[in-house]
Amino acid sequence: MPPPAPGYQTYQPGVGLGGAELAEPAMRLLARFIDGILIFVVTLIIGLVFGVGSAIANDGDVGVGTSILVGLLTALIGIAYEVVMTSQRGQTLGKMAVGIRIVRLDGQALDLQSAATRYSPSIALGLIGILPIIGLLASLGSFILAIVNIVMVFSSKESVYDKVGKTQVVKAR
Repeated sequence: MPPPAPGYQTYQPGVGLGGAELAEPAMRLLARFIDGILIFVVTLIIGLVFGVGSAIANDGDVGVGTSILVGLLTALIGIAYEVVMTSQRGQTLGKMAVGIRIVRLDGQALDLQSAATRYSPSIALGLIGILPIIGLLASLGSFILAIVNIVMVFSSKESVYDKVGKTQVVKAR
C-alpha cells in the first residue's frame, strides 16, 4: 500500500486535526447546557422587560408585534452569541468552561462565515421560529436537531454542525 499523499492525515480513532484529542461527548453536552442556561437568562430578561413594558403601555395586553420583536431579538442574541464567540475564539463561554474548542478541518482559522455556516441549521430554525404558528414547527425541528446531535456526538464524536461546517470539536490545549 502506498504512503498517504503529503499533507494527508490518516484516520486515528479519537484523534482530531493536528493530533488534537477529540472532545468527549459529555464535555460537548455540558458546554451546550452551560451556553443554553446563559442564553436563557439573557433572553428571559429581555422578554420580561419588553413584555412587562408592553403590557403596562397597553393596559395589560402584549401585542403580536411585541411578541414577534421579542422573538426576533432572542433569536438574534442566540445566533450572535454562537457565531461571534466561535468566530473570534473558536469557543463559546460553555466551551471555555469545559476546555474544548472548534477547529476547521482544512486547518484555517474559524471566521465569521465558517462559524455562521456551522451554526446554519439553528439559524434557520431560530428565524423561522419567530413566526406565529409556523414557529411551532421550528420548535419541533429544533428538538429533533438536538436529539440527532446527541445521538451523533455519542456515536461518532461529531454533530450535524460539524458535518455542515466541516469542523470538529477538540480538547483545548
